[in-house]
Amino acid sequence: MREALAAFRADCAALRAELDLGPVLLAALSAAHADDKRTLATLAARSKRQSYVNGIISLYGLLEESVDKVVIEVAEAYSGIFSRYSHVPERTRVAYKEFSLRSLLEAERVRLREPIDEAAAIHALTSSVNNMQPQWLPVVFTYATANYRFPYIAELLHRVDIDVRSNINESAIRGMLTDSGLDFRSTEGFLADLVARRNEVAHSYQALNLLDVDTLRAYLDVTEFFIEDLQRVASERVLRCLTEQQLQPMGKVAHVWRQAIGVDMTSGVIQTPCKVVLVRGSSLSVIDAQSLQSDGIPLEGRVQADAGTLPLGISFSGQLLGNFEGGDAFVLPEKWSYLSIF
Repeated sequence: MREALAAFRADCAALRAELDLGPVLLAALSAAHADDKRTLATLAARSKRQSYVNGIISLYGLLEESVDKVVIEVAEAYSGIFSRYSHVPERTRVAYKEFSLRSLLEAERVRLREPIDEAAAIHALTSSVNNMQPQWLPVVFTYATANYRFPYIAELLHRVDIDVRSNINESAIRGMLTDSGLDFRSTEGFLADLVARRNEVAHSYQALNLLDVDTLRAYLDVTEFFIEDLQRVASERVLRCLTEQQLQPMGKVAHVWRQAIGVDMTSGVIQTPCKVVLVRGSSLSVIDAQSLQSDGIPLEGRVQADAGTLPLGISFSGQLLGNFEGGDAFVLPEKWSYLSIF
């Protein structure tokens, strides 16, 4: 997931650079046709329209692709986290069967992020019958029949047991909309407008309400924030499943300071640097552990609680948001570290 986030940010930077070409082209046209106002006006209008069309189409395409990738990554993670098909959340099991069968029935007409092999899809369904570890084709979860407005995005993520509406940082997105000068009061309203504009330029040559480059940049900024927040929600969900299905807590969090925590370590092994997952109720966070100590004595190498309880101090970089005292601490194994975007 961390690599996917980096790739997404690179895509956003590339699109931002493309948007910046609009003013460059307009300046070149102004210089070349300074003495011919009529020609300049015609070419400038075409240039503005082309920048708008390319920007909206690219931005919407980035939205669809990015949502699909989040869904696929969660499904891929589940196939490794859950040891038996029956352990997978019920709605995800039901969704996989439904959309596998729909994909097989619709064949070439099916709308998926990637094409699937019919034989592989049929074989993957046998893991559900035999209660094996999930061997599904994650792309099946991207089966789509509508544009990616907010309700539909929420439905897509719900297939992999992620509640977008309850976990998305709506207040932060609203604040970003306000700061960007965009006249929307919710994520849903913003995405509905983006979809409407995409449909307009895709199905009609005449687009009357063009947005300037600065406004398109603002649309990109909000979309980027929204997708990154989706990735955060997805990362938290798979990490919580991992702690429930694969990991054992090293102990309880006894104290939290600005850049350190105290853990009553009772099991497991820890060696810094490493990542530590903290879970308390509905809250989850990941810290980058930098050093260890016990009773004021620095600890090097592998540390474990041989007998009883080891009072362990863990210093970390960054900032810890939320109260995790009384919660559980888990060492995140290296093979699972890619699931954390924190």
